[in-house]
Amino acid sequence: MLLRSWWVLVIRGLFAILFGVITLIWVDITVFALVTIFGAFTLLDGLIEIWVGFANRGREQHWWTDALLGVVSVVIGVAILAWPGITALALIYVIASWMIVIGGLMVYQGIRLREDITGEFWVVSTGALPLVLGIGFMIFPGAGAVSLAWLIALYIILLGVLMVKIGWGVGKIERNLRAEATRPPPPA
Repeated sequence: MLLRSWWVLVIRGLFAILFGVITLIWVDITVFALVTIFGAFTLLDGLIEIWVGFANRGREQHWWTDALLGVVSVVIGVAILAWPGITALALIYVIASWMIVIGGLMVYQGIRLREDITGEFWVVSTGALPLVLGIGFMIFPGAGAVSLAWLIALYIILLGVLMVKIGWGVGKIERNLRAEATRPPPPA
């Protein structure tokens, strides 16, 4: 599944990096703008994740984890976009909840994939990061909107870099396998 859709992971990673950089550039971003941007990112990322899950339904035993990741992200994205007057404190709790659920599911995927791929540490790390940040947001909800913007930006940039690294590595494996499959057999 990962071999065929490695490029989706790279695109998601690049989109995440772009979102993080935009957030860092506009540190004085208003809560409303932060909510809108985060809601749009979560919604788009969730739709892509649902597509990946259902595209691999017949090929992958655990396709449902991708689809579930997507559904959670879409629900949170729609809730955020439908509630534009959300307060900073409520935003922290919504984002923290999303991070904990997504992080937990990503750690599960990384642990499940450890027998199928090398470098599963990166997949588990990609899930552990939002899990830890989400728990931190729940414990310290009084963080200001600016620090929230910085933390989200740094998290999203790091997540994007990890996604690009994983996707690019899987793409290299896929290209090598394709090249090997087209190589003529040695003479008998």
